[in-house]
Amino acid sequence: MSDLIPKEELKKLHANEKAEYLLKLTALRKKVNDEYDRVRAELLETTQNLGIEQLKTANYTITRAKRTTIDIYNHEAVGEELEKLGYMVKYQKKISDLSLPTVKAVAQNQKLAGVDIRETEYIIVRAREEK
Repeated sequence: MSDLIPKEELKKLHANEKAEYLLKLTALRKKVNDEYDRVRAELLETTQNLGIEQLKTANYTITRAKRTTIDIYNHEAVGEELEKLGYMVKYQKKISDLSLPTVKAVAQNQKLAGVDIRETEYIIVRAREEK
């Protein structure tokens, strides 16, 4: 990272020099992002294989989690089904954003017509704060 230009010097550069620097940073960011994604995927795979959901050390904490995303492709069908289950649903031609948490909660436990569910497992690594 010694290639970074200090803030004070950056202000002194002409527009064309800033543009060249930006191109250099863009290439560097792509390289770093690719490496970051590769290492993160390997770490996720390792924690999955070892059955680790959370690991705390003196320097960092690794947490493996899942993100659930729902896609409603038939709002009427979902609304009718939720109403049959006793939920109050707010919708006009589509289900209101206010009801999306309800749809997500119900869809995680049972199949809802008109809803596709995607689960994305991911890894978080945080540095431990010194006390």
